[in-house]
Amino acid sequence: MRPGLAAPVALLGGLALAIAAVVVTILVRNPMPPPPSPVARSWDGKSTFRCGTNEKVKLEHVIADLPDGTAVEAAGSCELELSSVELTAAVGIDAGGHAQVKITGGHIRASRTAIDATLDARVTARDLVVESASTAIRAGFNSKVDLTGCAVLGANAVEASMNAVVTVEGAKVDGKTKASGNAKIVGLAP
Repeated sequence: MRPGLAAPVALLGGLALAIAAVVVTILVRNPMPPPPSPVARSWDGKSTFRCGTNEKVKLEHVIADLPDGTAVEAAGSCELELSSVELTAAVGIDAGGHAQVKITGGHIRASRTAIDATLDARVTARDLVVESASTAIRAGFNSKVDLTGCAVLGANAVEASMNAVVTVEGAKVDGKTKASGNAKIVGLAP
């Protein structure tokens, strides 16, 4: 080190340590609060339920009948929990824009697509029956769909495209499956 620089360098190093100590003290005395829990909401099932930007919502025991429309739309980093729902619609769940949807139990019947996940959406389903006259599960554009203990029925049971990943664990899949554009369907028996 050049003569005369040792003192300023030591001073800067000491200053950095002092700032780090202050930050740690602030964080210890004022810890970050836990993330908020999803808010339970009601829905009559007669029109599309929309979960938007940064909302955290929980729906339970809902019956929806929208034969010509979409039952649930989740977008904009929405976090949606569905429990024991019965959805009948042209499109059951349309998830996109970083939405996170968790479904436990229930039944989704669709004339077009039961679950459509795109644009980095994440859909996790457990013990759910998913059926469609056309496509039961469609995943695209970096989305992820995890199916555990589900029954998936459709002319096209699972379609994955554009870097999407569909993971099947202990699920019954009845219908055609197709992965394209660097997408994967993981866990299906050959």
